[in-house]
Amino acid sequence: MKNDIFNKLAQFEGIRYSPYDDATGKEINRISTVSGYATVGIGHKLTKKELSNWSVKGYSLRKPLKKWQVKEIFNSDIKIFTEVVDSDVKVMLTENQRIALISFVFNIGIGAFRKSTLLKKLNAGDYDSVPSELLRWRFATVSGKKKPILLSRRNKEIMIWNDVSTTIVNSKRIKGATIGSIASIGSISSVINQINQLDDSVTELLNNVKVSLYVPIACVILTAGFIIWTKHKDRNHV
Repeated sequence: MKNDIFNKLAQFEGIRYSPYDDATGKEINRISTVSGYATVGIGHKLTKKELSNWSVKGYSLRKPLKKWQVKEIFNSDIKIFTEVVDSDVKVMLTENQRIALISFVFNIGIGAFRKSTLLKKLNAGDYDSVPSELLRWRFATVSGKKKPILLSRRNKEIMIWNDVSTTIVNSKRIKGATIGSIASIGSISSVINQINQLDDSVTELLNNVKVSLYVPIACVILTAGFIIWTKHKDRNHV
């Protein structure tokens, strides 16, 4: 999973081996003034201490980072976002659904995710609302104006979310019973719909069975009644 999320976020965020201003995309040095955040690697925002030391995780920023160093920094960064998704999402997720949400939280922040309608609806079992809720977060403020500059990223996250070719990777405990672990499934909501449709089909079948049972029973009763009536009639004639 680490390689998958690394590759996806490297695609969304881009990889920068030297520090840059995330508002302008321009490379910066230790004394540069930035409009946004001093950033390096895959969306890693430099802390005050890192700016002061001009290094990240002990890796000097005086020269471009190597890919393995970027990956190590990323793995450290992504851990907390993965833990938030795993702890705050109370329903089962496929691997791709989990990756889509980790990307989403990485982008909008933990606080915003925890307050989001998306999380509330998902935890209520409304999987189908997730794509439309993701699209609500397509805007970002640029030069004081809201612009849909995150639309492409949201659409890619939706594509990942809708990719049902993976398995359930997280287990959720409900009333003491563990559900999930590893189970090959498609869309959770489509499975639920199929179960509901199956339930309706079974109900209809049972109703048909009841009808089919009533017909022969009625025939037996009518036949028996006819025989009794015939015998009674013959006795009267005698």
